[in-house]
Amino acid sequence: MNLGHMRFMADGAHIHEAVAERMRLDSTYRPANLPKEYVVEKDDYN
Repeated sequence: MNLGHMRFMADGAHIHEAVAERMRLDSTYRPANLPKEYVVEKDDYN
């Protein structure tokens, strides 16, 4: 449990495609802990 604290994400972290899609659709959504470099992972279950 993180008790409201942000999780550290290093450069090269993998993020879910839903995060990238939300950022694309909403210019105000920018997670503060998102690293400058990241990899978008597709959800292959759909």
